[in-house]
Amino acid sequence: MRPRSKIKRFVDRTVAKLFVSLCGPFVRYCDAGGQFLLFEVSNPRDVIQGRHFWGDVYELGLLQDISRYLPKNAQIADIGANIDNHAVYWGRACATKIVRVIEVNPDAIAILKRNIKLNGLEDVVDSSKLGVGAGREAASGFELKPEAGNLGGTQLTLGSGNLRVEPGDTLLEGMTPDLIKIDVEGMELDVLAGLSRTVAATRPIIFVEVDHKNRAFFQKWMAEQNYETLRSFGQDRDNENFLIVPAEKADTFKSK
Repeated sequence: MRPRSKIKRFVDRTVAKLFVSLCGPFVRYCDAGGQFLLFEVSNPRDVIQGRHFWGDVYELGLLQDISRYLPKNAQIADIGANIDNHAVYWGRACATKIVRVIEVNPDAIAILKRNIKLNGLEDVVDSSKLGVGAGREAASGFELKPEAGNLGGTQLTLGSGNLRVEPGDTLLEGMTPDLIKIDVEGMELDVLAGLSRTVAATRPIIFVEVDHKNRAFFQKWMAEQNYETLRSFGQDRDNENFLIVPAEKADTFKSK
């Protein structure tokens, strides 16, 4: 397929933005390697929704790489689920038993819920913990710091807001996660600290976005918890994604 010209992309996005402003959000079919997923697009200029606008699943190659390490009937915790791109993929394209989504941003939650319904995943995606963020300990007074053009880049900061967080150990009660995905815009160390009991008891695979400023402390956490890096993905100026596994299971995963 020939690459789209910059002019055509600009025109298409402008038309889509105009359509949304006049008619509201629309639904796009996105190809997940031969299986089509449905996503609502309310802002075609958004980083993730922009991929959906073009009919692409965001980070499809990465999701396919991670999924080959999952067992059948996997239990997955998606912390920082945003609009549910990853959870929809795991729910539809993989033999997944449950995906528990953790998301605190009301704007993202509204789209997330519609994406669950569009894909018929009400019995697979557990949305019972939506509206609460994950942190080191139970706390309130958090507020959102948005990033223009990137709903998923919204940061949760302690201030005078009305949002709250709970430790992941509390949020994941009742499940035995095979995979925990963490994408929380710089709060990953707090989230990992709040998962200490779950990590010790279940030894899950962890896929986590780590800010460069947190890299040394993250490596220290890995050493203390006896985890190893299996893969790393998508390094940029601010962060890098790591797929880490318990050291006692590393040889098994490396053979896959």
